[in-house]
Amino acid sequence: MNDERITLGQARRWRDENEQLREREAALERELELLRGKVESFEKMAQALAAAKREEPEPATFSRVSALIVLLLGGGLGLHRFYVGDGLRGAVLLLSFAAALLTDGLWTVPHIVLYAIDGLWLLFFDKRGRW
Repeated sequence: MNDERITLGQARRWRDENEQLREREAALERELELLRGKVESFEKMAQALAAAKREEPEPATFSRVSALIVLLLGGGLGLHRFYVGDGLRGAVLLLSFAAALLTDGLWTVPHIVLYAIDGLWLLFFDKRGRW
């Protein structure tokens, strides 16, 4: 019968252990709430990233044949580059053409070289520079 009795010391130890467990449980609950908040913010970032990827426009599609026709008709002015959606290269070719006119032909050879390289680039590569 003495084995079934709980001593005052045991009861206090159990009470202290119980309080420690409750404090640890509360601390874990707080950590869990922080982690849930972080997960929610990561989910929002992932959704925003997915939305941004959906909104990213695809590169303009163009017919190589029609681009080459524009190259032959107005390539010296860089019109073919504007047609395929590459305005920066088009502006460079337009400035190169203007330089050829303004320098009384001194810039003609470099302009022809740029024109030929750009024509080959258009013929063999797509807008992203791939074969």
